[in-house]
Amino acid sequence: MPIKKLLFIVLFLFNLCFAHSVDIYTKPIEIKTSLSSYDLDDFNKLEDKLDYFEVRLFMNKEHFLHKNYYLQIFCDVANLVKINSDFIYDKKSIMIKITKENIKDLHLVFKYDKPQKINFDTLHISEFEYTYLHDYKQLIFGIALGIVFCAILYNLIIYFNTLHKASLYYTGMQFFLFLLLFEVFIKV
Repeated sequence: MPIKKLLFIVLFLFNLCFAHSVDIYTKPIEIKTSLSSYDLDDFNKLEDKLDYFEVRLFMNKEHFLHKNYYLQIFCDVANLVKINSDFIYDKKSIMIKITKENIKDLHLVFKYDKPQKINFDTLHISEFEYTYLHDYKQLIFGIALGIVFCAILYNLIIYFNTLHKASLYYTGMQFFLFLLLFEVFIKV
């Protein structure tokens, strides 16, 4: 029993080593359109179709003094007109390496031929995650989806054999977890 507790504590502390700080920006992301300015949360709820918009990301410089990060920006890369930083294309997004030497506020400009609904989101990942896990993210998501799908089947089989409602509730929970993981997998 003490070995299980020790293992749990070690795994919990190991998980905290790779936890991200939520305070990456000093201010919310500012998005300017031809109409007005928004923060990221309000902008993602916006239903208007736009043909031009600018994004300014204000970085917390103290946050990057000790570690290097990669900022992944999910956007329409084909219509990116201007960016004030070096970046790496990554299918549906761009990756920007942020270190204490090259830290600066980012400015992106997007222009479209016809007005359309805009999708824009950011994610920051550590250098460890980028170096060792980023290339294998589809494999990791595939394994996670497979495990959750097997748990759905397992709980369904238990429900049909025992007719306990709890197994049906577990099946529902696993199903919605599967949908959530699938949505994240499609985005990334």
